[in-house]
Amino acid sequence: MTLGLTMMVRDEADIIATTLDYYVQQGVDHIVVTDNASIDGTTEILEEFASRGKIELWHDPEHRKNQAQAVTKMARYLATAHQVDWVINSDADEFLRPTQTDRTLASVFADILTDIKSFSVPLVNMSRPPTEQGFSLDT
Repeated sequence: MTLGLTMMVRDEADIIATTLDYYVQQGVDHIVVTDNASIDGTTEILEEFASRGKIELWHDPEHRKNQAQAVTKMARYLATAHQVDWVINSDADEFLRPTQTDRTLASVFADILTDIKSFSVPLVNMSRPPTEQGFSLDT
């Protein structure tokens, strides 16, 4: 079972490294991120992840509000070029988490029958007091 992730981002320098590190730790095999003309340092962070082979970085320099088309293109690419069984689409500030804390996303998805094709997950909005520096899912 292989797991892919797609993201279209713009100006997410405050969270993108944490998000990508999280999904890599969760066992995501292939990550494609489209940067939509960020100007806050996001592009440079993504380029660093790409240089280490952690993501494939695509660029969309125009603000055309075409996220559905871009995400579909990335998902189809993952399905054909990397033969992923499942594709997660996420925003930079969204974290898909297993309900069983001792499992990774990869282990959960490995147990799902691929003939299901798609499913919904419950959404839980979480907010915490601001930290003095950085960000952590554990605090």
